[in-house]
Amino acid sequence: MSFLQQYNALLAKVEDAVDDALEHEAAEEVKDIMEEQTGYQIYSYDASAMAIATRRVDHGGLGDRRNMVADVVRIAAIPAAKETEYELTVANVAPFQFPTGGSVALSDVVEKGLPGYNQPGPRPFVAGTQEQAIASGRAYRALKDGLKRQGF
Repeated sequence: MSFLQQYNALLAKVEDAVDDALEHEAAEEVKDIMEEQTGYQIYSYDASAMAIATRRVDHGGLGDRRNMVADVVRIAAIPAAKETEYELTVANVAPFQFPTGGSVALSDVVEKGLPGYNQPGPRPFVAGTQEQAIASGRAYRALKDGLKRQGF
């Protein structure tokens, strides 16, 4: 096997390891952060007793990990540098408690404070998740842990 073939084989192995680490360790860490942010941004405000009683939190609501869906996408390879960019997305797909028939996601209503919904205003838990994942270094450490798990 030529040097170039060995290099390409190693590069492919590294790319697969990064993909796996993002899909497992990093995604789970981002979900942990999103759970924290839902508690802090969404469920911590003073609400009526009726509103509090109907919150689903981690039982089908925005704080439920089953509604946090991770996706890893290899965006592009930079041919000259032989580098690949990745994007880890964790979306919250919690449905409305009472289906509205519309195409608006519950997470968008809460995140952006869309008009026409009975709520206290924008509660940016997705933006808070992204900010905390990066600023704290937790997502980066999780990625490193995933690469270590795979021998890198």
